[in-house]
Amino acid sequence: MGNMLSLASYTIVKKFGNKNEEVDGLWFNKVISLLDKDLREKHGKDMKLPHYWYYWGDMVSMGDMPTELELSDNDNETNNHFSWNGKKPSGTSNDDKKKIKSLVDSIYSRYPLDKVGREKILTDVYAYAPYDFQRLYK
Repeated sequence: MGNMLSLASYTIVKKFGNKNEEVDGLWFNKVISLLDKDLREKHGKDMKLPHYWYYWGDMVSMGDMPTELELSDNDNETNNHFSWNGKKPSGTSNDDKKKIKSLVDSIYSRYPLDKVGREKILTDVYAYAPYDFQRLYK
């Protein structure tokens, strides 16, 4: 598993997590999608995010994510939460650590964890959906 992917997942959970260090599934998926896009397009870095687009947007493929990243097993898909069960990932270069932290901090400041931030992050992620019908759906 890629060290950048592990560090990115860990950093998102720590930054966006509630008091129980859980991140709403919608937020985790959208934040890691934006982070992946920024890393690739602005910094030439590929954290090899295993993800796919479907009706509800961009989503990680859990079977290919770091094993320390856990997804709550709720019946209601819209109420799932991500958490990190393990140590802080190591083995990532200092440059990559700084980039990931800086980008996650930037995303956090642009998208407040409220209704307005939620609408804005959905709009921004759907803007680069691969198919017209997905962009129109949003």
